[in-house]
Order: sequence, then C-alpha cells, then structure tokens
Amino acid sequence: MANVDSDSDEAMTREEIRGDAPAVQNAFTELMAPKPKPAPAAASVARMSRPSPFKDRMGLGAYLDDPASLSPAVVVSHSDAFVAVRDKYPKATVHTLLLPRSPRHSLQHPFDALADPAFLAAVRAEADALQALVAAELRRR
Repeated sequence: MANVDSDSDEAMTREEIRGDAPAVQNAFTELMAPKPKPAPAAASVARMSRPSPFKDRMGLGAYLDDPASLSPAVVVSHSDAFVAVRDKYPKATVHTLLLPRSPRHSLQHPFDALADPAFLAAVRAEADALQALVAAELRRR
C-alpha cells in the first residue's frame, strides 16, 4: 500500500491545506495586484521663487508692463499708449498684435473699449503705423 503522507495524486497537499506551502508564482496575479501607493514627498514639489503676476488671462501683461526689457525679436514697437508684438503662434507670414497699455482699455472687451471714440482714433492711427511696418517686413522677405 502507498504511503498516506506522500500522495502525489491529491488535489492539495497537506502544506497547502495548512498554509505552509510557498505561494505559487502567477504573473497575472502579480501584475494585477494593487500596488502600494508612494508617500507624497512634500519636499519634492517644485515651487516658483515668486509667483508670476501675469498668468492665465493676463498672459500678455508681461508685454505691457515693461516692453523695453523684452527682445526686439518679440516687441516690434512700443509707446506710452500701445505695444506691438510678434505673435507667439503666427497664423500668417507676419502676424503682430497691437495691445493697449492702459489698464482701463486692456482689461475691457474690445467692443467696449473701441466704443470710446478717442481710443478708437488712437488705435486706428497706431494700426496704420503698424501696417506700414508689417508691409515693409513683407517686402523685405
């Protein structure tokens, strides 16, 4: 008769029943097992030395604040009232933006700002000057 302790045709061995047997390695269960979450490292969070005052909606404010400090490749022209800049994402060979520097007009919707006749006249005069600069740039290219 065969030894009762060493039955190899049994579905489970005594070690497996008692829980002493080593766990069977299964790649699928290893991959699908929940992973331990890493502890958040507060020191690794990158922080700016000082927050930018020109973010989100005021992204163009950097051009209005001090246009003389920016590169001539970016700023086409500037005055006390307006700044003309090359568009960062051009949709034409030469694409410029004419920005009013006064907070009263730069924070308004264009329809509301251009309802002021004095401001509209100033924008038209500045746009004509910018149009001449852009035309000269196109002729140069």
